[in-house]
Amino acid sequence: GRYTLSGAGVFPLVSKTTSTVTENRDIDFSVRLMDSNLGLLQSLSSEVKQAKGSVEALLQIEGTSEAPSLHGSVRIQHGDIVGAHYFKHLRDFHLVADFDGNDLVLSEFGGKSGEGEFKGSGHILYSGFEPKLYDLHLKIPSAKGIEIVVPELAIPGSPLAKNIHFLTSASQALVKGHVALQGPAEAPVFSGDVAL
Repeated sequence: GRYTLSGAGVFPLVSKTTSTVTENRDIDFSVRLMDSNLGLLQSLSSEVKQAKGSVEALLQIEGTSEAPSLHGSVRIQHGDIVGAHYFKHLRDFHLVADFDGNDLVLSEFGGKSGEGEFKGSGHILYSGFEPKLYDLHLKIPSAKGIEIVVPELAIPGSPLAKNIHFLTSASQALVKGHVALQGPAEAPVFSGDVAL
């Protein structure tokens, strides 16, 4: 894939091997991802086998390392992602997200899996550079469900089923409904109504 990343500004680095702490820990740094594609996901996660699609992002970080303030946006269009688990193939994936201080607002994300379609929105509140609180919502408005594969829910093997491959592989389903992930990052609650 192709990636164009540029950055400029001041971002203090602290070494774990040095006891000296710089006096000025102020951050004023911006980074821009332009004319890039989702192929970079393959480098970030083993769950992604293949990915393509347009990605553009701009992030301005100000404040201190203890209390950063983030501003900027991320846009993904025409995403096509082949996963190792869970979602075999996501098509037409799109995302509109904006950083506003310590809040990452996901105005819209969605795509297709199998013959089904999913849409979502929400926000993630940050404390420093780590998530503090989730409020994310996902719904499947299409009549057909989205395809998922859950390796953790494999049907136990048996002597009678060892010659029938689909009975001993990971669970697969077409999922319909709506779900939410809400609450503090240490113990978020996953809730909703799902039909398999």
